[in-house]
Amino acid sequence: MKIATIGKGKVGGGLADLWERAGHGPTAKSFNLNFVALQDQLGKTGSRPSNLWCGDEEAREVVERLNRDAGYEPVCAGPLENAAQVEAAIGLIFEIGKAGTGQFFYRMAAPGDF
Repeated sequence: MKIATIGKGKVGGGLADLWERAGHGPTAKSFNLNFVALQDQLGKTGSRPSNLWCGDEEAREVVERLNRDAGYEPVCAGPLENAAQVEAAIGLIFEIGKAGTGQFFYRMAAPGDF
């Protein structure tokens, strides 16, 4: 599988490393809404942190598999037209961290799915 990506910092670079370790071969770097700097702690959380994504329904199976391979529980935020709202959410996530929480995982789940 070829994975086209944007960026290569802690977030995208961390995801690319996770996908490579999951057997997807050399992976370019990617943007993602999660703090992949915490990737080594994923197993300690007791449940998978969430990851928001949006895109074409035809891509859902592959996108969600890549999310799970990287250690996240995918949360579909609708069609690609919602990308700006998903990207804007990173501002809120950064502000929560700056307000005193520090690095953290977030989890979105239906009641009873914890």
